[in-house]
Amino acid sequence: MKFTLDLHHVVLYVLLAVVTLSALGVAHGWIVDIKTAKVKEAADQYAIAAIEKDKADRAKQYEAQVQLLNSMRITKPLPPAILVQRLKEVEPALAIVPEQLVSPLPNTPRENLSLTPAQQVVLVNRAIDCKSCEAERAKLRIDLADETNIAAARADEVAAWKVAAKGGSLKQRIKRRLWHFAEDAIIIESLRVLGGHP
Repeated sequence: MKFTLDLHHVVLYVLLAVVTLSALGVAHGWIVDIKTAKVKEAADQYAIAAIEKDKADRAKQYEAQVQLLNSMRITKPLPPAILVQRLKEVEPALAIVPEQLVSPLPNTPRENLSLTPAQQVVLVNRAIDCKSCEAERAKLRIDLADETNIAAARADEVAAWKVAAKGGSLKQRIKRRLWHFAEDAIIIESLRVLGGHP
């Protein structure tokens, strides 16, 4: 059996090689896009996990702060000196409390007392409630910022996968289409020449 290699076969083999290489180039581009999306996803997942860990730590700190504040609550009337000290602990702005507000001076009549012992308890407990709310608001502000960051990371992840699914960025796709157009033009022109058309 004799093997002959004429111009027609050489052109066909070259065209087959060009088509194969272009197909491998497209496959390689898709593989690179998918690997890029996976790396981006892993980085986003790592960032999200760190944010979730910070949120969990913040929640623990908040719970500890609320427990500390709840331990300062008053359930029964206290002696005036202890009540003034408790007010100072809860709200430093109330460090200077007029004596007649919480306890009548020995030489003042009882009707000059501004707050009854029950009202004093309510005052301390309200101050504790305010501190709890302030702590919760601060925690929620940071949680909102973290949730915004998580949403942005997930949006980036989705965008990376969309690019990978489309076959790359717009620039890569245009470049690929132009390359395929050139390949098709070369193949068609070569077949026309081999067919003997002018």
